[in-house]
Amino acid sequence: MPRDRRTFMVILLIGPKGAGKSTLREWLEQRGWKSVYVEALYDEFDKARAHTVDAPSEDLRDLVYRTARDRMIEQAKTHDVVFDGTGSSFRFDAFYNAVKAACDPCRLVFVDAPRELAYARTQQRNADTHRPFDRAYFDRVYDDCHKRLDQADAVIENNTTRSELLRAFQTWLFGQSCQSGYFGV
Repeated sequence: MPRDRRTFMVILLIGPKGAGKSTLREWLEQRGWKSVYVEALYDEFDKARAHTVDAPSEDLRDLVYRTARDRMIEQAKTHDVVFDGTGSSFRFDAFYNAVKAACDPCRLVFVDAPRELAYARTQQRNADTHRPFDRAYFDRVYDDCHKRLDQADAVIENNTTRSELLRAFQTWLFGQSCQSGYFGV
């Protein structure tokens, strides 16, 4: 819901598939935040390829990140906004820098989970909301997104339940107005 203020919060949730980013994004959406969800953008722009294990074309990946950047910046003029994506693409740096330059405050939150737990979670998900993929793709994305761990303003470690994940995130979000640090569950 729009508020009468000039600055709105932007949170970029990144981390491996199965770590809990979508859980946090959905929780924020229920509280009036606008969202930009990378998997939904792929589906929006590439209906014919949705729910396949094929890698998206380079043109599609470029389009997704340009659109995500533009939507985040536009929505942040009137709403708090959350981004949900792995951050594993080389395109993420340009996206992040553009959003950070245009939106203040902008916080990068790395949502993490142990590799095998995250993979097990991905195998239990509904294909209607998450694009399927094979183990090799999962491992590559897991490794690539962890290269961004040092950039994060906060790290939320999710190796337990949904409620514990939400509690750790709320501690960060409401604790000291975007404090930096590590919040394990």
